[in-house]
Amino acid sequence: LLLLLVQGQNLACCCCCYCCCCCRVNIQYESKRPGADDVLTLLQAWWPQPFTTDKQEFINRVTSAPARDFSQEVGTAVGRIAGKGYEVKLYHSRMVDTPDWFKELHARMEPLLVFTIDGANFLDVRDSKWEVVAAVMEKDGQQCMIGYMMLYNFYAWPLNQRPRIAQILVLPPLQGAGFGKAMIKTAYDLAQQRDAVDLTFEDPAPGLQRLREKLELDMLQSQPWIVEAADAALAAAQAEEMKQRAAAKALYQAAVAKKQEQQQAAMQSSSVPVPMADGRLHPSNGVQAGSEQQQQQQQQQQQ
Repeated sequence: LLLLLVQGQNLACCCCCYCCCCCRVNIQYESKRPGADDVLTLLQAWWPQPFTTDKQEFINRVTSAPARDFSQEVGTAVGRIAGKGYEVKLYHSRMVDTPDWFKELHARMEPLLVFTIDGANFLDVRDSKWEVVAAVMEKDGQQCMIGYMMLYNFYAWPLNQRPRIAQILVLPPLQGAGFGKAMIKTAYDLAQQRDAVDLTFEDPAPGLQRLREKLELDMLQSQPWIVEAADAALAAAQAEEMKQRAAAKALYQAAVAKKQEQQQAAMQSSSVPVPMADGRLHPSNGVQAGSEQQQQQQQQQQQ
């Protein structure tokens, strides 16, 4: 379901109901200004496959669409994801080797990229270097294509390949369940099987870039030497941190001890008695005058 804002119309709503066999466009608005955009004409430019505006025709096409068996007609199974009550299988094939009905299915799904991903374009799938990984959900004995990924094999000197992910799509209601991550992991596995120099992404969106980084981190954790090197680096960093903390603690303790010594010296110097003119000790120095007996003894000594 796609909701589009249309220039020149107030509270306009353009609903594109998608199915694997056709698409229905339903346009509704409260008012329309002169010179407003012709939405159907604009959509036809970005939707190569014909769509319908009639609801009943859309229902008839959906109910009369023949069932397709991806396992028998589209490449080979290269992965699976088991869920609660369903299973998603990944099928890989060269695009030129797929049947015509699958090419038409791809052409009907491809416009969804244009409306959901910035900078997306259509592909010329007649090129033999295009490959597809289709994500097909199997539930209650039925199959439904919920997403796909397109790869292009570039040449890498001298006799290698450099595959590139050009398109990847998971239908919006099913995003976040790990299907896109599984397709990207399949692309890495295919590149490794061919001894490719690397795997690149064509202008990845921020969300796809984050997904790629998370997947690569998971792949690194499966390599023992990477884990050992990371553990050694972490242990060295922790030891260095403990060393720095110990040195900082020693400096702090030394500073505290020095300050205490200075305070004690100041107190001792301020406690020296200073006699007044009559021989008595000044009480402002922190030493109180002695008893009368001590004062008499001091007077006798002075005499």
